[in-house]
Amino acid sequence: MLDEFQIFPWVSPPSYETNDFRYLQMKAAGFNYTSWPIDEGALNKESNLKLLNLCEKHGLKTYLADDRIYEAVHSDNWKALIDEVVEDYKGYPALYAYDIKDEPGADDFSRISEIVSYLKIIDPTRHAYINLFPNYASPNQLNTATYEEYVDRFIQEVKPFVISYDHYHFFKPAEITSETEIKDERQRLIYEASIRRQNRPGYFENIELIRQKSLQYDLPFIFIALLVTHGPYRDLTEAELRWEAFQALAYGAKSICWFTYWNPPPDSVWNFRNAVIDDGVETEHYQEMKRINPQLKLLGDKLFDKKTLKVYHVGEERESSKVNFFQADELIKVASGGNYTLGYFTENYILIANKDFKAPTEVILELTGSQHVYQFDKNTGAETEIELKDNKYILQLSPGDAELIRIGSV
Repeated sequence: MLDEFQIFPWVSPPSYETNDFRYLQMKAAGFNYTSWPIDEGALNKESNLKLLNLCEKHGLKTYLADDRIYEAVHSDNWKALIDEVVEDYKGYPALYAYDIKDEPGADDFSRISEIVSYLKIIDPTRHAYINLFPNYASPNQLNTATYEEYVDRFIQEVKPFVISYDHYHFFKPAEITSETEIKDERQRLIYEASIRRQNRPGYFENIELIRQKSLQYDLPFIFIALLVTHGPYRDLTEAELRWEAFQALAYGAKSICWFTYWNPPPDSVWNFRNAVIDDGVETEHYQEMKRINPQLKLLGDKLFDKKTLKVYHVGEERESSKVNFFQADELIKVASGGNYTLGYFTENYILIANKDFKAPTEVILELTGSQHVYQFDKNTGAETEIELKDNKYILQLSPGDAELIRIGSV
């Protein structure tokens, strides 16, 4: 289980930039956890010890990657490799979890399960982290007939401490040309999907399935959100970044990971650019992270010990017919106005998230009974009772934004 609401980057500064300035810079952007260096060849003891010492110095915890762990997934000598890794890092309190493998197919679950079980024995205070494919991966990638089977098998066989997955929603118009070096099926599927439409469908189906599995197996989930421009994925606005984070929060996510913090190495297919830090320079996304992450952390902390109950959609839903549209319940009689989601949690907490990342939306909630509505300030955490009009709570939400309320008698 997670210890607190985490905001962490997928990949940290490269090993040659692992220094006080860079880690204070990352912390100032609202990250309370971090991960492994971005540069190739840096997933080794020397680089990782420098990372661990800096994290401890600056009050961060980290997900750690080591090439020996990746090798262990496909090696008969896996126990010896894991023993080496644990011995090298056993005295470092900043180590939170070992990264085992990103987006494994089900064919790898057996060995991953062995590694996870072994780590629980020899290093029980640390976790084993595995990030899953999204629901647009092919059966050949999943090694299962359906995505639900893939997720179920992962949880049942691997017995993870958390469910983690990514889903990148925002395309730009893209074409496959003779110069585009498509290397595998995954890359081709992503490019071909981007030609057909600007925003990838399936976001809400994916997160609802993960929400249900989180409840079924009593596991928290991490959502990995798109940030860096690459391949067919467009440069995102602040409203689109907020949309990703706050929709995930409405569905019960207990951690958000931003992909990526630092630009990955040059790649002829993905052409990564404009991450939070691009070639050592803060981009506009750095300032956006400084605005978004503290608010996300505050709301995430408020909801961290609350259980997700249901998510309703209000207004239009252009990309999915499988969402749950609002129905009157014991708290709210009528929900009207624009397009938004209502994420219900225990203790009558509701996160209201704008589904429109281009325009503001109006929220009108007519209460079922004579109750009070309290709204939390995203910047201070202060709870204020809101004056109702004809027993209606009315709110204007900025594009992609969210607000947290509590409905109660006191």
